[in-house]
Amino acid sequence: MAKNQQRGRSMIEASATCGFPMAIAYCLTFGWNGKEIDMDKAYEMFVKIDPYHWAQDMLGVCCRCGFGTSQDYTKAVAWFTKASEQGNSCAMNNLGYLYQHGHGCDQNHTKAVELFAKSANLGYSVAMCSLANCYEEGRGVTKNANQARAWLTKALAQGDETAQHALGRLTRAPVRHVLEDDDESPHLEELLRQMRRGFEASPPIGLQGWSIDDILNMVTLDLSYQELKLILLELRGEGAVYSTIDDDHYLLI
Repeated sequence: MAKNQQRGRSMIEASATCGFPMAIAYCLTFGWNGKEIDMDKAYEMFVKIDPYHWAQDMLGVCCRCGFGTSQDYTKAVAWFTKASEQGNSCAMNNLGYLYQHGHGCDQNHTKAVELFAKSANLGYSVAMCSLANCYEEGRGVTKNANQARAWLTKALAQGDETAQHALGRLTRAPVRHVLEDDDESPHLEELLRQMRRGFEASPPIGLQGWSIDDILNMVTLDLSYQELKLILLELRGEGAVYSTIDDDHYLLI
């Protein structure tokens, strides 16, 4: 995504150099192309460029945040709605956020999900993450970790860093599996494989500082403490170190 963002910025700066008003307004907003940030002037330019949907989206952002004008959520909803009606996926996600939080409109989680989904289906990775969060938390839609994971995976394919961190969190969500007392741990190899996959899915987290309950939640099957001890020993052999808190609790250090 970083490369795409840099490419987009370069294109906007080139357009601004050629005198394209929308590009100039963007540069005034973000301080690009050698320009100082001037939100008052940028806002005035966005108003003049209306009804172009990208200008409408930026006018919504200005009204939502109070950039170059007074903060007004009601006006933000109006601008985002106009841009959304023209098929602007970014505006759809922004409008969904306002409905989700009830800013400038009645709070409506169902409407928010509809907007996030429409934007996500148009390929906007930020909306994919927004929609995934709704599925993860069960807001405006039935809670569904698989759907959340699917949308985050799509966003991650576009290089979205938010999706990467969210996937790491979802990887630690357990699925119940009761092991009988006389079970000879036939699932141990699979548990270890899934645990490794979980760590690989979120490299910044690693092993340091994880408690035994954190580890239990990292895998997709529940396991006994005795099984976990075997896994910890295996991980220790790969460089992970843990200290004993008591007979049944460990802390990775």
